[in-house]
Amino acid sequence: MKSSFFNDNITNVCYMVLPNTIKKGNYMAEFIVSQSGGYNKYASKATVYRDGSFVVVWESDGQDGSGYSIYGQRYGADGGKLGEEFEVNTYTTDHQRSPAIASLNNGDFVVVWESERQDGSGYGIYGRRYGTDGSALGSEFRINSYTTGNQRAPSITVLNNGDFVVVWKSDGEEGSGPGVYAQVYHNNGNKVGEEFKVSPLSTPSDTVPTVTKLPGSWGFIATYTNGDAVYATVHNPPGTDSDDHLLATFADDEILGLAGDDSIEGRGGADKIDGGEGDDTASYVSSPAGVQIDLTAATVKGGDADGDTLTSIENLIGSTHSDQLTGNKKPNVIHGQAGDDIIDGRAGADDLDGGDGNDTVTYRYSTAGVTVSLVRGVMCTGGDARGDIILNFENIIGSSYNDVLTGDDRDNLIESGGGDDTLIGGEGADVFKVTNANGIVRIKDFGQQDKLDLSEFQDIKNFDELENKMNSTYHSIFRSDLLINLGATEIILEGVKMLYENNVLYNEHSNIEHSDMLTYDV
Repeated sequence: MKSSFFNDNITNVCYMVLPNTIKKGNYMAEFIVSQSGGYNKYASKATVYRDGSFVVVWESDGQDGSGYSIYGQRYGADGGKLGEEFEVNTYTTDHQRSPAIASLNNGDFVVVWESERQDGSGYGIYGRRYGTDGSALGSEFRINSYTTGNQRAPSITVLNNGDFVVVWKSDGEEGSGPGVYAQVYHNNGNKVGEEFKVSPLSTPSDTVPTVTKLPGSWGFIATYTNGDAVYATVHNPPGTDSDDHLLATFADDEILGLAGDDSIEGRGGADKIDGGEGDDTASYVSSPAGVQIDLTAATVKGGDADGDTLTSIENLIGSTHSDQLTGNKKPNVIHGQAGDDIIDGRAGADDLDGGDGNDTVTYRYSTAGVTVSLVRGVMCTGGDARGDIILNFENIIGSSYNDVLTGDDRDNLIESGGGDDTLIGGEGADVFKVTNANGIVRIKDFGQQDKLDLSEFQDIKNFDELENKMNSTYHSIFRSDLLINLGATEIILEGVKMLYENNVLYNEHSNIEHSDMLTYDV
């Protein structure tokens, strides 16, 4: 036997078996699968084995005395019953509905369904494994980890490596409306990683997702509706020449994007990610910890990035933790997401977005001076900053050359990296950090709420030692500025006549606190 056809007829589940070659008169007559009469039956599903035997499951109204429940029946290839009709769910309160079934490569089968209020909040997704003889392999188990609201409409498929994957729709799991989620299992019933979202966008509450394995790989495709369109996401197959969104599992995967502008998320495991041709993105948005990725040095570590190798990747999306993301000489798009990120676009006209958190854009390795402003809409110029668009950064680190670094109306940290630099904090309580390098650092708008960070200078540990670095003769000439002479480094605070102890940060080994004040009233 090769294929089958069955339908619900309200009070019974009817079934028809078709042979390998279909022609007039060579199929069995329709027969009733569900023998327990008097109860309405719906939503029947079947799985067929290579030898032609099959298992049918359905939902039955009131048969176990409490709402809908899930029942099943096994058959041989000749259509003869194997054993008796059996109830799948052991939790019988309220409703258990929408069954789905898949036969595993080892001859076992798995039934999944939705169960009302079993997980304490609306519907949840449950499953149960059975052996080749129809005996239950353990108890029923909850599939969804997120239990708030409803998780409904499960679908299941068996992957080519013998594992199985279940998808379902979930209400508001990431705060963005309903979505479609998935969980992968080994054929022994153990989870592979955690549940993950398979629909990049939110989906309508009435969507019914489906999942199907892909031939020639262990990947799968999930389909679902979104408004007036049907969408599909492919998970860890080879890419196509179009723009692909490729999601791997938590195992060690090899992902090839081919042509097109691809977005690839390797998730856990030591993954080999090759974007191929096009403008391709490696995403670590689901990583449980921060990642450190350098496209110039080809180093990848931390969180889901541990053990990964990246080839032909132009763009990066970080995690929701604190990341260090570095581009290369190509135009890169680097988005940090949440967390306190440090982002270095290197050369090329880059699109850099710190996202949420207290984020830093750095030009420490630029081979020429940069002009960078954190004010939205101001173009960056010079060195590695040329052509860069930066957004959602609170802090700047300059180069070793002559820079002009400007903050915005937030509290910024602006670090001079060497050379003759001009620093402008803007509004907010800013920290101006000066490194121990040759050059003159001119701070244009140092205010009472700002701080001067001298922690890089090991020989300045308190206010008294700082006072010895002042040059009052300088101020008899430049009457409105304060000069701090640190040898190879000079700091000019424009318009400053007095400096308080609490305006200065010293070497980290100094814990001296007092209220001394230097006054230059000239």
